[in-house]
Amino acid sequence: MNKTLPTPHTRNSQAGFTLLEMILVLIILGFVITPVFSLLATEHERRTTVEEGNREKTILVSLSLYLKQKGHYPCPANPALTPSMDGFGQEYKTGSNCSSNTASSDGNAYIGMLPTHALNLPNRYAANLDNTKYTYAVTQALTQSSTFNNNSGQIRVVNEESGSFLPDPVHFVLVNHGENMKGAVTLHGSNLAEACIGNTLDIENCDEDSTFIEAPISLVKNGDYNDDLIYFSLASEDSTFWVLSPENSTASGLNITNRNMGNIGIGEENPREKLHVKGGVLVQDGANADIGKIEAEQQIRSRSFLYQ
Repeated sequence: MNKTLPTPHTRNSQAGFTLLEMILVLIILGFVITPVFSLLATEHERRTTVEEGNREKTILVSLSLYLKQKGHYPCPANPALTPSMDGFGQEYKTGSNCSSNTASSDGNAYIGMLPTHALNLPNRYAANLDNTKYTYAVTQALTQSSTFNNNSGQIRVVNEESGSFLPDPVHFVLVNHGENMKGAVTLHGSNLAEACIGNTLDIENCDEDSTFIEAPISLVKNGDYNDDLIYFSLASEDSTFWVLSPENSTASGLNITNRNMGNIGIGEENPREKLHVKGGVLVQDGANADIGKIEAEQQIRSRSFLYQ
């Protein structure tokens, strides 16, 4: 009896994929999946950057509000404390002064942790999204109302591109030490995440003096390496000229003090006196003898008359 033998190339329909076919499938899946994972990673990084930027913007607004209300900047907090310890995020003080333990090596600034308690911020705002604490440095004279002067900033910021110091006085600096965490203290610990050593640019932002550096982000492993972000301007500069004093206010309203050391002009670009009004009339109104007066400790000057 004759039998028909299958040819060598005949394949059973129930057989599985060959090794070559499996390799081809994996290669095709790699081409499809790799861009998807890359897109997801990019989107995660973008959202992280946005979230961290919003956190830092909130911190700057809170510093601005504190300055408006108190007439000075807060002292740094003790960076050695963790969220589970008493005093975390509170201003590190000895009496009414910032603690000398936070004084910079050159004596121009106080350096420590962001005082989240004083700024009415959650504890997590003391650190970036890598869970290392922000460094907050502030000019010593600007932590007291009695010595506050807008032009007395003693912190120096070097612009790496120009190689020179910024011309304007810098009041404070907030440092995000980046992913390499160099010189940063961990949120739930008291030790540095990474030692402040080496010859990279970001060493300038953790060496405990009052000089900091502003440089483009560069992750190349050489002397130009920098992953720090620094902030040294308030969210709203003009708001810092006015101090709100809730604790000294009366039932009839809130006391507001102008902290400008020069003259104020209304309709006048070059005021010659503490208050110089041009093109208008000063009006006081009142229903009885106790309301509507103008009182002066020295003189009220007029072009036509001089009232003593």
